[in-house]
Amino acid sequence: MLRVVFPFWKLYRQSLCPIQHRRFSYTRLIPMGTTISHNGPIAQPKAHLVKFGKVKGENRGAVESHLIDPPIERMDELYWLRDDSRSSKPVLDHVEEENAFASRRTASLEALRTKIYTENISALQENRDSFPFEFEKDSKYAYFSREQKGSPYKIYCRILKEKLCAESYAKQRFSIDSTSGQGILLDLNKLAQSSGSKFCMVNSLRPHPTDDSVFAYSVDLHGNESFDIRFSGIHEPTISKTSGDLEWSKDGSRLFYITKDEAERPSEVWVHTIGQGCERDVCIFQEPDKLYEVTMELSLCKGFVVINTASTETTETHLIPMTAFQKKETHETSIASEIRCVRRREFGCRYWAMPHPDGFLYILTNSGGAVNNALVRCPNNFVSSGQTELIRNIEESEVLIPHDSSRYLQNFKVFKDHIVLAGRKDGLSQIWTLAIHAADRTMTRVHMPDTVYCVKISKKNHILDTDTVLLEYSTLNIPRVRMQLNLRSHHLATVWQIKVDGHKQNDYEVKRLSTKSFDGTEVHISMIMPKGAVKDGQNRVLMFGYGAYGDCTEPRFRDNWVPYLKRGMICCIAHIRGGGENGSQWYEQGGKYLTKRNTFMDFIACAEFLIHQGWTHPDRLAIEGRSAGGLLIGAVLNMRPDLFQVAVASVPFVDAMTSMCDASIPLTAGEWEEWGNPNEYRFHDYMLSYSPIDNVRAQNYPHVLILAGLNDHRVQFWEPLKWASKLRSFTTGTNDIIVKVDTAAGHFSTSDRYRHLHELSFQQAYVISKLFKADDMTKT
Repeated sequence: MLRVVFPFWKLYRQSLCPIQHRRFSYTRLIPMGTTISHNGPIAQPKAHLVKFGKVKGENRGAVESHLIDPPIERMDELYWLRDDSRSSKPVLDHVEEENAFASRRTASLEALRTKIYTENISALQENRDSFPFEFEKDSKYAYFSREQKGSPYKIYCRILKEKLCAESYAKQRFSIDSTSGQGILLDLNKLAQSSGSKFCMVNSLRPHPTDDSVFAYSVDLHGNESFDIRFSGIHEPTISKTSGDLEWSKDGSRLFYITKDEAERPSEVWVHTIGQGCERDVCIFQEPDKLYEVTMELSLCKGFVVINTASTETTETHLIPMTAFQKKETHETSIASEIRCVRRREFGCRYWAMPHPDGFLYILTNSGGAVNNALVRCPNNFVSSGQTELIRNIEESEVLIPHDSSRYLQNFKVFKDHIVLAGRKDGLSQIWTLAIHAADRTMTRVHMPDTVYCVKISKKNHILDTDTVLLEYSTLNIPRVRMQLNLRSHHLATVWQIKVDGHKQNDYEVKRLSTKSFDGTEVHISMIMPKGAVKDGQNRVLMFGYGAYGDCTEPRFRDNWVPYLKRGMICCIAHIRGGGENGSQWYEQGGKYLTKRNTFMDFIACAEFLIHQGWTHPDRLAIEGRSAGGLLIGAVLNMRPDLFQVAVASVPFVDAMTSMCDASIPLTAGEWEEWGNPNEYRFHDYMLSYSPIDNVRAQNYPHVLILAGLNDHRVQFWEPLKWASKLRSFTTGTNDIIVKVDTAAGHFSTSDRYRHLHELSFQQAYVISKLFKADDMTKT
């Protein structure tokens, strides 16, 4: 137990008017010497001033005329919990105290956790293989990953394509041996054991294009998303601190990879020549702007390295031909002369370009006011002497699919004779196809078997010359299905389905509901429930939300909901603004920057709807969000804590003001185009009006479970710690405020599947224990 001495907390004064050089002085006094023992440890305060606005010598992310000057000063008395090194003894002691309190407070749930863990293990199917796929059409092998009972990590394998058979597909288990190059390529269990690591995850694994005995892979052994590139079959040095992306050149003589800057931003593309030391690696592309991150891929025709650099608002694509690497020596100057930009960046213009062997560039873009994107093409004039920009005006390109305000095109894949597009219409994901050489340029929609579902183009499509494409399909009631779409006949066949033991599809039904938000906007709710559930206010409900970055929270099957469903609960998703479910404007104008509060109001409207319609009652309603969804949870708890019985916030982004004013915190600069920059006049007050930590006040908060990862560099672990201390200081009730920090994981939890299920069972048991009364717990 820690003793708290809070002299002052700076509280927000609700005001959305311009700042106009004024200084804020909003305070709330916490009684000196208060000891809080019933709801957890509270970090002791230490005075620290945080400045918002213009600070000499610091990157504050805006032209000087937009920065607050003189800066606003605010006291952050828990700033000391920031520990970039993860080695400060006082901070680590506080983490240990939080974990110890979480263990003590939840000790009575051990039997329930064990029971749920057993259920999760049963549903997992401990022995299973993934769907096999090809990297090259003329390759002898298909590649897959294997999970074995008792082994926490994946095993990467390959099998001769001639050995694949219907029986193996039916059993989802393939017979492999060490003959003819078959067998295990990489066993992460052995790798983790030899490295002494509690975390082990592969980002990319790529076989050599001409030598079957060689492959390269990128691995993270710490959970901080810093990947080492290693080689098998040849003696090559390890390439450290990369983003995890890697690609071979067409002839296999070189390997391309991306490195990060000091703020963990993927920023440079490098080329490593096989047979040479890393000191001779060459940087072939650099993105200096802190707002932008770099990704990379090979075109399906293997003729170009496609480099994409993107901020939230703007994108730019560069192409490098493989012919640039045919010389024995690779120099920056020679490569630079070969790089072509498709179109120079222009704020607000986003495009994605892909070269094709037919001599055209195919481009999906929002240029020219096409907010939901249009598909165009133009000649790939790559060989034009001295032309460093391939397209001056996208609007003058040939339009293949025009913009449609009712249809959102999100991404596409270009094959030899067809284009496959993924997007949204009527709030649901859709797939369309377009024949490249046909006279009729009409898209054909691929119809799905259910009314509420999720479908996307699989990442396992690596073959250019093909008549079939793999899709991934799921519903709230149907686990993930691999479907094969024939691009000529449009026949859709199921070729693989994940099995989840213990989930009986016939016991449940899926609904799609809608309600009105505060401003009359219609918001959808996707729901799975036991058949026969009635609206009597007695249902226990879990509602999930995210609503950020334009990402869509899909109505797909969620393994972690199975224990809830087995106990008669209803699980649902609130498709709130800030996501992209209803097109680009659902995000761009509806839920970012100075309209971000719509996200929270939509979520509250969904909760009120479920209660008023009789689906549930506040003492039977749980809510959950993670990362940016954690900001959602934090905001709605401040606004309407009376609506909820329990809240789960995983790796929650809750310290929006302090984190977003400081570009030294990893990845902060790029986030200014999502939330706004609190150093600017136009954003400061608005962000302050919803930042979870800054709006905690004296009221009765529901039970709150906060999950964090010590090695998380997307949402720093000290944010959840600060938030918990603030909640404990202000809550007027006796409900739990529990923090559990995984000291061996980052933003995406542990990579050990058994540890992951243990952590998941902890969360599930906690939620169930708060929704079921004591006399009902025997039924759980």
